[in-house]
Amino acid sequence: MKKHLVIIFILTLIKLHCFSQANPNPCSAPNIDCQNGGVNGIIFSFEGDTLDYAAPGTSMPLWIGIGDTNTKVLDTSSTAIFALTKISGAGDMQGLPGLVNPSFFGYFNELNFTIPGIYEIQVTAGIVGFSSTFIVNVLPEINMCIESPSGECSVGNGNEIFAKPELNVVIPVDAVWPVNVGLIDSLTGDLDSTFSGTIYVDQISGPGQLYGTLSMTGSKWFHFNDLRFSAEGIYEVIFYEEDSLKI
Repeated sequence: MKKHLVIIFILTLIKLHCFSQANPNPCSAPNIDCQNGGVNGIIFSFEGDTLDYAAPGTSMPLWIGIGDTNTKVLDTSSTAIFALTKISGAGDMQGLPGLVNPSFFGYFNELNFTIPGIYEIQVTAGIVGFSSTFIVNVLPEINMCIESPSGECSVGNGNEIFAKPELNVVIPVDAVWPVNVGLIDSLTGDLDSTFSGTIYVDQISGPGQLYGTLSMTGSKWFHFNDLRFSAEGIYEVIFYEEDSLKI
């Protein structure tokens, strides 16, 4: 029998005084183990060799590690220095493509791309000498204005989180749960087209684990396209924001 999830939303606005994205520990992620073991290649935070990435100008954290690519065990006894290089793609890759602190995994949480399309990216793991390539599919920007309560966008006055799931509240375990998120004016229902900052998602309760891309940084609104749940049951989920242009 196929297992399903029932999602209950708690959508609210919380002001934080920090400017970092959500970097969960990969060792706590479902289907990933961390132990002292062998290294035969590079392991990615996403499945396969293709990553559907956020729209141009938006960054979404991903981690890259070293270990056994067959068992997806990250080797805690090894260290590497990770760097990314664009091999092909119509636009530019921006942000910080290299990490200087040796570790068995590293986060890239400032990458963004200038135009939609397919990019081939090479990752090198210095010290251990491994390299690999993966494909980034930078998605076009959605028009979230028509999804707002009023069906319109306006300039400023965003004071409440608005999240619009693309699927029903019942989904299979480990399936992608896509959600469009932005800020609205609570009085008019207009979506704030001038928002700039970071929006986070977190799990309040539930029998399993919310995992995937747990934050995005950019402007206007965000398409969370890598949220998943690890077990059957009912979950409470919260979206909140840090706006770099507000006090």
